[in-house]
Parts: sequence; C-alpha cells; structure tokens
Amino acid sequence: MAARILTRHQKNLSGSILFCFQPAEEGLGGAQAMVQSGLLEEFAPDRAFGIHLWNPLPYGTVSCGPGTIMAAADRFCIDVQGRGGHGAKPHEGTDAIFVASHLVLALQGLVSRETNPFDSTVITVGKFHSGEAFNALADRARLEGTVRTLSAEAAEHIPQRIAEVAARIASTFEASATVEYESVVLPTVNVPEVASRVRSVASRIPNVKEVRDDERTMGGEDFSFFLRQVPGCFAFVGAGNPETGEWTPHHSPNFEIDERALGVGVSLMVDMARSTLQGESNS
Repeated sequence: MAARILTRHQKNLSGSILFCFQPAEEGLGGAQAMVQSGLLEEFAPDRAFGIHLWNPLPYGTVSCGPGTIMAAADRFCIDVQGRGGHGAKPHEGTDAIFVASHLVLALQGLVSRETNPFDSTVITVGKFHSGEAFNALADRARLEGTVRTLSAEAAEHIPQRIAEVAARIASTFEASATVEYESVVLPTVNVPEVASRVRSVASRIPNVKEVRDDERTMGGEDFSFFLRQVPGCFAFVGAGNPETGEWTPHHSPNFEIDERALGVGVSLMVDMARSTLQGESNS
C-alpha cells in the first residue's frame, strides 16, 4: 500500500524510491541474498528504512531508538557421540543424554559467568533430540539452539567457548562432541540522525499517540544487512491491544495484532519517504 501511494504521487517527489520486497525474512537470509546480488550497488540508495509491527507496544505507539536496537542472531548445533548400552548397566556404556544435559547447563554459564552483565547475551537450547528406547542408553544426542549478542566482543567470544566447553565436557565423560555454528543475522543498528527523523515524522501521524526511543530486543532482524551497507534505521510500530486480547507474543501459535497498526505503518513509510526526499533536496 505504501508503494502504491508513493507511486501514485511520484510526480511530486524530488528523488527516487527503491521498494524492497524482501523474501525469506525469518532466518533464511533474504536480505543478505539481495545484498549479495548487487542490489545496493546497482541502485545506490542514500538511506534505508524499515518497520516491524510490534505487539509488545500498544497500538498508537512508535519507537525508533538510536544505535543497536536488535541483536545479532546465530544458530548452533552440537552432536554428542557416546556408546549405547542397556539402561540397567549404565557403567558399560556412555550415556549421550547425560552428557548433553551437562552441556545444556554449562552453556548458561557462558552468559552468567563469562559475559559482562552490561553486555546482553542470550544462549537458548531450543531442541534436544536423543534416544529411541526407554530402557537403553542413548548413543547419540543433538542440541540445537540460538545465540543472541549485541557487541562484537561477545559475538567473537561465545562461538569459541561453545566449541571448547562442548569438547571438554564430552571428554570428561568419555564421549565426543561436534559443533556447527552459523551466523544468521547481524545486529540492527540505527543511525541516530535518521532515527530522530522517524520520531519527528511519527509524531505528526494522527493515530500515533506516543513516540519513543527506548524499545530494544534480543530478537534478530535481517534488515540489518541493508543497514550495514546503507545508513538508515528500523522502527517498531505498536500492534498490541490488551483490551481486545490482541497482546500475544510474536511467534506464539495464538499470535494476533491490532490491524489498525497496518495503517500506521503505511503512513509512517509514506511520510518518512517524503520527508527524507525533501530533506535531502534541501540540504
């Protein structure tokens, strides 16, 4: 809708607008693939702007803060190899579930005991697969999870330590461990001047009752690949409405939004494009 409105009024715009219809946003590298295809070199945009409907904020709220507002998101997989055996004779095998369970607990120590408390870091094991019979020692176990970091130091430190901790704990219990680690998205970093423009534009939208600069999350967003190449910002548009029950968290099976937020998002994108072109032409 924003693209339709801006196209309809393109004769009144003093500049060009590049519309990016980004595929595969959820962890599949859509933005990265667009950047690698040469999109930004071909069109050379001066600014990049994106939004995310955001249930933690109520409808009528827009937040666009300066600096890092979303974390880098990585994915890891740890395969533990033990030795199977009878559940009644655990001393004759190496229980992969036992070893992997120690790993789950030890990984949390990388956050609580090795990361600066002022440098937010998250390690979550979301999948634990092992075993085929209730009365047997599992010979293999697989852990899969995500790492979220805000700083370059943590992003470098955590993968190295996951590999070291996995190897040493597995060795302690006479097992082995293999780690696969993948960087999925970069931190989302807003240029302060552009974020300030968004807040100014948002404050003039009739249905926006509150404009903030403090919303941040350890969630990841691959719009960050655009912002690594082009100065710009990413804004949160409130879509929650506790009065109607539309307050469920993102990725919940019961996820709902206040659909009036769609109109706010369209207005923000249209007005931000107009404001940026006018500002650039006057500078």
